This record gives sequence, C-alpha cells and structure tokens, in this order.
Amino acid sequence: MGANNGVDLYRITDTTRIPGSNREEIVSGLLAIPQLDPDRALPMVSWQHGTIFEPAEAPSCSVVALAGNGFIVAAASCSCMAGRRGG
Repeated sequence: MGANNGVDLYRITDTTRIPGSNREEIVSGLLAIPQLDPDRALPMVSWQHGTIFEPAEAPSCSVVALAGNGFIVAAASCSCMAGRRGG
C-alpha cells in the first residue's frame, strides 16, 4: 500500500515500573499524523503488533502507509526496543 499524503511522525517515550521488580524501564510509541487539512476530521487507528526480537521487525512501514492514506495512527513499541534503533 503506497501513501497518498505526507506524514508527520512523533516518537513518544515514557518510563514505567516493571511489576514485582520496581525496576524502571523506558517504553516508546509512535504517533503518525497525515499532512492534511487540520480542520478535517480523521479516523484513528491503534496499531498493535506481536512480539518482535529485532528493530527491523518494528511495524513502522505499515504505520506510515496507513497515515499516508488519511488515518491518524498510534503505535506502541515493545519496551525492549524503546532505546534501540528502530524501536
């Protein structure tokens, strides 16, 4: 699926505590917003994915394609990928 519009991408990071260990960990996500008329109402997709083991497996290409076709997309990242390239 190609993209029909430009896309603005925002990486969002935060910290969370791991239950039972009190260890703090960085988590991240991606907000993709199509470059369309800001007064236009847009549908929103929450993109979830299964377990990944390498940054190259992150679903960013699909997220950008959806946003490039008029959807605001919020995508969570695996906490273990938050500080790695592509995570």
